[in-house]
Amino acid sequence: MTDSIESEYGRNLWLKQNPEVVEEINAAVTADATTYEHTRNAAALAADQINTLLPMDDAINPIMECYREVFGSNHNIKANFKDMLVCHYGADVPISIPATKTEEELHTKAGDAIQLSRHKMKAAAKQVREDAGVSRAAGGGRAPRPNSEGAGTVVDFAVTLTDLMARPEGIEKIKALLHGLGYGLRKLPSK
Repeated sequence: MTDSIESEYGRNLWLKQNPEVVEEINAAVTADATTYEHTRNAAALAADQINTLLPMDDAINPIMECYREVFGSNHNIKANFKDMLVCHYGADVPISIPATKTEEELHTKAGDAIQLSRHKMKAAAKQVREDAGVSRAAGGGRAPRPNSEGAGTVVDFAVTLTDLMARPEGIEKIKALLHGLGYGLRKLPSK
């Protein structure tokens, strides 16, 4: 254990590691790795239940429903399990995982990507879904915001505002509207 830790900015942070904090972090890291490994093993066993003659959703959704009660409210394990099943379903689908700062672009098959890190496995599952023509809903299935489809409304409003500003009576309407909303209007002094 060091008496000081040099930060990324080159300054010493005269801190000592709290052994209890270290123990809890180590337990969390170990538990996370173990959880992921157990999920990977479960998906490999459940892969025998996938009927690849069916469309992807029809092959995987019954398996997910079969184990629904086992997952309980743990959505992370459920999502990882489903993504792994997707990779098993499209095991022979070629995938490309983009390069990072420290790694080159990776070309492999979805079935092999299950053994990679969680993020790479999820990237592979996404590519299998795209290959099968099945994409997840944008926004993670959340309900759209009110008027999110109203981008056209904003453009229409801008056009309307521009049209109003082109005519003297339109400018009066804009002034009346702004005044009604509590805005005080004054002319800028000219130099």
